[in-house]
Amino acid sequence: MSEDSKPTKPTGKIEFIENHRPALPSGDYEITVTQSIVATKPPPAAPAGQDSAAGKQPTVLVHEEFVSQTRQFSVLGPRFTVEPQVIRAVFPPAGSLGEHSNVLPHISFNRSTLPWERLAIPLIPPERHALETRAENRSEMERALADTPKLKAPWLALLLFDQDELVEKQMSAENQGIAEAELTPGKVSGPKACTLHGDGDTWTLAPSAQASTPDGLLSPLFTHESGQQEGDPVAVIDVAGDLLQAILPSLEDVRLLGHVRQPTDDLGTLVGDQVATLLANRLPRAGHMSVMHLVSLEGLYEEEGQEKSDIWSLVERWRAASPTQAPAFVRLVSLQSWRFTCLAEEHSFKGLLNGLGRSPSTLRLPADKLDAARPYAEQGYVALPHEMRQGNRSVSWYRGPLAPGRVEASEGSLCARSADQLVRYNPANAMFDVSYAAAWELGRLLTLQNEKVAVSLLDWKRRRRHAQERQQAMKALEHLPIVGQPVATDLPVDVRRWFEGLALLRGVPFNYLAPSERMLPQESLRFFWIDPEWIRCLHDGAFSVGRVLPSDHERDAAHDQHALAKPHAIVTGFLLRSEVVSGWPDLQVDGYDEAVPHENYEHETLSPPSPVKASIASDRALQEAMNHGDASLLALRFGLATGSSVAVSPIVADSRWLVNVNENETLYLIAGTKDGLQLSIENKLPMLRMERLSPSVLLCLFAGDVKTVDIHQKPEALHFGLNHSGEGDSIRYSRELKSHRGGELPKCEVDIPWGQDAGSEKGSRQSEGRAGDFEASDSRQWSQQHDPEETQRLPP
Repeated sequence: MSEDSKPTKPTGKIEFIENHRPALPSGDYEITVTQSIVATKPPPAAPAGQDSAAGKQPTVLVHEEFVSQTRQFSVLGPRFTVEPQVIRAVFPPAGSLGEHSNVLPHISFNRSTLPWERLAIPLIPPERHALETRAENRSEMERALADTPKLKAPWLALLLFDQDELVEKQMSAENQGIAEAELTPGKVSGPKACTLHGDGDTWTLAPSAQASTPDGLLSPLFTHESGQQEGDPVAVIDVAGDLLQAILPSLEDVRLLGHVRQPTDDLGTLVGDQVATLLANRLPRAGHMSVMHLVSLEGLYEEEGQEKSDIWSLVERWRAASPTQAPAFVRLVSLQSWRFTCLAEEHSFKGLLNGLGRSPSTLRLPADKLDAARPYAEQGYVALPHEMRQGNRSVSWYRGPLAPGRVEASEGSLCARSADQLVRYNPANAMFDVSYAAAWELGRLLTLQNEKVAVSLLDWKRRRRHAQERQQAMKALEHLPIVGQPVATDLPVDVRRWFEGLALLRGVPFNYLAPSERMLPQESLRFFWIDPEWIRCLHDGAFSVGRVLPSDHERDAAHDQHALAKPHAIVTGFLLRSEVVSGWPDLQVDGYDEAVPHENYEHETLSPPSPVKASIASDRALQEAMNHGDASLLALRFGLATGSSVAVSPIVADSRWLVNVNENETLYLIAGTKDGLQLSIENKLPMLRMERLSPSVLLCLFAGDVKTVDIHQKPEALHFGLNHSGEGDSIRYSRELKSHRGGELPKCEVDIPWGQDAGSEKGSRQSEGRAGDFEASDSRQWSQQHDPEETQRLPP
């Protein structure tokens, strides 16, 4: 195998599925249940030596037929609206300004059956009967009918409209705002509101039951379904018939423009979500704005052997009936729309990450223009208004849990009676520091807000107090043979999980994390250390629920506060505020405790090398055990510390395994080589939390001191793009073919024929072959080092 085609990092595989059809398409159904009871008595056995009672029939004791019952039910899938949470992602992102002129726009759904839950062309009665018949009872003809191509075509399509195809805006006649100009041939309107109109079983999006109006506006015909009401609102667009005929994909192309992909490991086990994807059939134009519409295909295609009721038959009837051959316009249901512009490469995935602001590199205010406040700004402090309990107003220092440098935890127990006890005063500048006081009060308020946890914690304290009092009373009865019950110290499960979440800042408002917007401007990346003392104050405030009497304070002070949550020696992370967070929802982030050289910032997601700790000869029994998550042989063969909690999980079966010792205390990587098995320290840090705090802000926390961060897309987050060269009419599209094992095949570039002119006779409605192979996702990596002032700094 050549070097170019050799896979760099095996990561399982991705399966592409033509479609994912539900058991029943959306619609109204009828089910009939019949029941009968038959009880028989077998014939008596023949005496010994005589013929058996052959031919005798059993005696029927009971034979009762019940009246059959028929019930109607409906499968109600989306038809005129799609819930936002069903949409996983769109590409290019809404509002993007990147260079996307060589990528087919697409939309992905969390529910993998959604594009096939309806039919673009309704089933004829024989097909519907065959589909409703049990598979084992179908005849050969019914099996063919049940596998009709209609079930393989999505009922949705993604249409792209160029800015030159949009209806122009103009001032309204009453000068009351901007309105759309009159719809003309070759144009499409913006989204508008419409209502459903019904006439028996035929429903339309236009007032007339004949699906037309005097100005030539035509609507697809819809069959009535349960739950559908006259006047239901529908979002629609009006498209000129000539434009729609040029860009609407054929029914054969529609089947190719949708698929489902699912990631699996080498054992064939599903390791991620099944995602349905629909592609557009046009490429955006460079330097132009494009508008995408997810439209319904119901009623747009011809039914074979049925009355001509598709939209194109209606268009032809309109043109034939119009003495002036007036243009026809088609009204389509628009379930989702967004727009983007193909301008510059700096707004692409790689361009946005390369352009992130990283000065300062840590989460703090810029201090270059400060004088007296410079030392405090460099430590992450912000001066905020402070209103005292007595009503006095002042300005005090505040620093959240995300510090720009490492903060050592103080020794001893913490058990404050109130937040005021944690306020610090600096006589040098006559200002208070309310950081830890704010953390304590926040912990108390968040716990009181969570009524279930607060009641559970208070009940545990009450039971613990009663147990301690009984234990004290038992000391007076030591001369009697009475055994007292031990005092339980373990927190309830829900309370323990609550404190573990607080340790990872779950539920902490964002203004406590970044008190000033200048600390995290737009398109910026900031690193930080978690302040363990801030977390201790947060925990103590949460644990103070029920702390009223001096005796309550004494009991709380005696409790081991390290038992409130699993402590981590060092927790670091970063905040990212960028269009990348909102535009690429499937971002993947890896953190490492080793820095990479400056010239290796951009790479192919290869982690820094790990030191080898031990090597053994190949052991098939050990490999099989690790493939199934059994770590018993592993600890014995590699001599891991006895008494440790060891877990193993396969990364790639028979070749790579991840070993977790004592719940993220130490991570090892076992790799199979030609000489045997090697055990090395895994320098990839455990991810403690990765969450979007807002559409454009991402928070990541790692267990350990992160020095390299790798931000990339999922391997299955493929972009359906083409390589292009040349300009204008001489532009050429091509794709390099990839090996099924990963990596591009050398010298295997194929030309992709592509019709880009939407105004041509066929335009981009039909293309030769399936245009748009897969473009590998980009990645970006940063390295950071420690300077003498204990702050994180990125190299220039």
